Amino acid sequence: MDARALRRGIPGRPHGSGGVSAAGQSPSVLHVIGDGSMGGGTTAVLQLARRMRAAGADVRIATEPGSPLVAEAGLSGIRCYEIEFRRRRDSARIAVQLRRVMRDAAPDVVHAHGARAGLPCALLPRSGRPPLAYTVHGFHYHAKPFPMRSLARFSEMACIRRSDATVFVSASDMATARRDGLATARTCQKVIYNGAEVPACAGGAPTHDVAFLGRLHPQKNPLILAEIARKAPHWRFLVIGDGELMPALRARIAELGVEDSFTFAGALRREAALQALAGCRAMVLPSLWEGLPIAVAEAMHLGVPVVASDLPGLREMVVHDVTGYLAPSGRAELFADALWRLLHEEGAVAESGARARERAACLFSLDRQVSRHLSLYAGLMGRIPATNAAAGSRAG
Repeated sequence: MDARALRRGIPGRPHGSGGVSAAGQSPSVLHVIGDGSMGGGTTAVLQLARRMRAAGADVRIATEPGSPLVAEAGLSGIRCYEIEFRRRRDSARIAVQLRRVMRDAAPDVVHAHGARAGLPCALLPRSGRPPLAYTVHGFHYHAKPFPMRSLARFSEMACIRRSDATVFVSASDMATARRDGLATARTCQKVIYNGAEVPACAGGAPTHDVAFLGRLHPQKNPLILAEIARKAPHWRFLVIGDGELMPALRARIAELGVEDSFTFAGALRREAALQALAGCRAMVLPSLWEGLPIAVAEAMHLGVPVVASDLPGLREMVVHDVTGYLAPSGRAELFADALWRLLHEEGAVAESGARARERAACLFSLDRQVSRHLSLYAGLMGRIPATNAAAGSRAG
């Protein structure tokens, strides 16, 4: 066993030789994410891994077997380790599997995303693993019933306190962690906004007025789309995505008699989904809770203004009455009013879209996200001083 392996505490093999050094080499990173379906967190991991690999880093992913993430990562030449994460009560078993993965991958840094992945990593002794970064892709425990709320909160606290650095995708999530006692002043905390990179999309006349892009899941509150459409049945809605609430949404649309207002594109590959989104005049996101949704960043990069729920993370993205509009969750009439102003006031779509694109280029670029993660990894590896909690409170 060599000195590097001893320092890291993983026997058998030295950690990745790509650590950031004076020569500017890239680190080797193992990303761990429990949910391999193509949601926002998964997209963030995939984009980050692809960009880091293109820059020469040794990047690997541990995620659920046979998932879309495994397939997409494989197309980019990224090696995946397949682990069943579904049951949180199996965290101890998963931790043992992850330790085997770490022995094989020999990463300089392990980066866990979400509590389903973070909790098994947190169970490993610090002496038996590489430095651990943990990203909170939005807090969801507030929406859970008791006692699940308390269990989920405890899981987040364990992930944050047992990690060597915690990344929040919004300043509001960092504030929540501090307010709810999840993080202590001694832990390294950093806000890194999700970035997005969108392909060039063909121009032309819009095909639809309003897009919804996302999973048809209770969090996204898609049933309200039927209520919004009833306020303005001449608008053309495009629903991009699928999920458990698809039958309920179709039933509600039929009940309100607005079937002619809707087109369902289904679940599309990312490039096709963004091409469809680019053909819409506006996007609506009526979520009940969010972190910092990548779909909004993508819409902004495309110059598509967004009407979104007035939630803390979304307030950091959408500037009300400048780049789009914010409306209270669950208030269909106020979403309809905001969309009416956007779609019917002369020049509003073009002006708001241009401002949204400028804001996205400044705050939500993939280059910015990757650069800040590389800086974080370097700090964890001890090559440069890690960002402390006070310095890390600045969003970026």
